[in-house]
Parts: sequence; C-alpha cells; structure tokens
Amino acid sequence: MNDKVSKLLEEVIRNEMIDDALSDALSELSGGEDYVLDFEPVEPKEGLVSKLVGILRSKGVGGIIRSS
Repeated sequence: MNDKVSKLLEEVIRNEMIDDALSDALSELSGGEDYVLDFEPVEPKEGLVSKLVGILRSKGVGGIIRSS
C-alpha cells in the first residue's frame, strides 16, 4: 500500500514539474507578457444550442447573464 502511495506521489510531483517547466518555457517564448482574450460572444439563432442558452439565461445558470 505504501509503495503505491509513494509511486502516485512521485508521479504527481513529476507531472507538476513538467507542467511548471512547460509553463516557464511558454512564458519565455511569449516574452513573459500576459494576454487577455477579448471577444464578442456568438449568439446562436436556432437549434438545440440556442434553446439551451435561452434556458440558461432565463434561469441565470452558470454566470450566463441576459443582456439587453
């Protein structure tokens, strides 16, 4: 049991180290700048997606806010 836990912890640590190294490398490639995505949301006009969005907006679910 302890051997399994130890191996799992090693794997988690290894994955975190890889993630950190990848993040650092990507940050270097981008010049260390933070970017903000700014876009206008797409308004579905028909179909199942528009029905779902309409239901979510009417109930205020998940931060979907009805705009006027």
